[in-house]
Amino acid sequence: MAPKKDYKPEQMAHAIEAVRKEGQSVSAAAKRFGVPRITLHNKISGKSPMVCTMGPSTVLTTVEEDLLVKWAIASAERRFPICYGLRLLP
Repeated sequence: MAPKKDYKPEQMAHAIEAVRKEGQSVSAAAKRFGVPRITLHNKISGKSPMVCTMGPSTVLTTVEEDLLVKWAIASAERRFPICYGLRLLP
C-alpha cells in the first residue's frame, strides 16, 4: 500500500483549479501543489467526490463536545475527580 499523503483541502482546490482553468496537466498540478496525482485525477474525472471526510461520522456535535470539555475543566478546577466506574484512581 502507498504511504498516506498529507495535504490540505485548499491545496487540492488549487490543483483542480489549475487543471480546469489554466489547462495545466494533472501530473504537473499535482506536483506543483503537493497532492496525490491519482486522487487529483479521480476528483477531476468525477470518480471521487470533490469534498469527502475520512472515517465514520462523529457521535457528538461540536456544541456537545465543547460543553463536555467545559464541564471537565470546571470539575478539575473544583477538585472534583472524574472517574470511571466505582474505583477512584490515586
